[in-house]
Amino acid sequence: MSQYFMVGGVSVWNPATTPAQLFYRTAGAMTVVAGRPHGIVDLEYDEYDVDLPVYQDFVAALTRRYLDATHSVIVDLAGGFLPMAVAFLRAAGGDVPLLVETAAGDLEAARKVPAGEYAIEKATAVLARVEELKWSITD
Repeated sequence: MSQYFMVGGVSVWNPATTPAQLFYRTAGAMTVVAGRPHGIVDLEYDEYDVDLPVYQDFVAALTRRYLDATHSVIVDLAGGFLPMAVAFLRAAGGDVPLLVETAAGDLEAARKVPAGEYAIEKATAVLARVEELKWSITD
């Protein structure tokens, strides 16, 4: 069995049931870190509806928090989820400019976060993992 993640009535991702539930529930847990709702609604018929602007805002806020973080628990837990969240966002047609700018070594962007140059390393690692995950977000 599989689940459908729908954006504007279009299926963007169709993972197996357990990965879908894990992604949805992890997004729920990450709302505490991001300080924003994730915009994913479980329709309970093997389908999730994603409000793309809300989801994009959630991923952007989670990215900022991750790049700001120096606490190992936040870095490890958010860092484990963030690449999948960004890969899904990109598949849905969105992106996270702060992540891209920071990974590109944009020192002005890096200065926007307390972790500074360490943020460049973290952003680069997230984007490398996003590239590896692209294949798993195809419908």
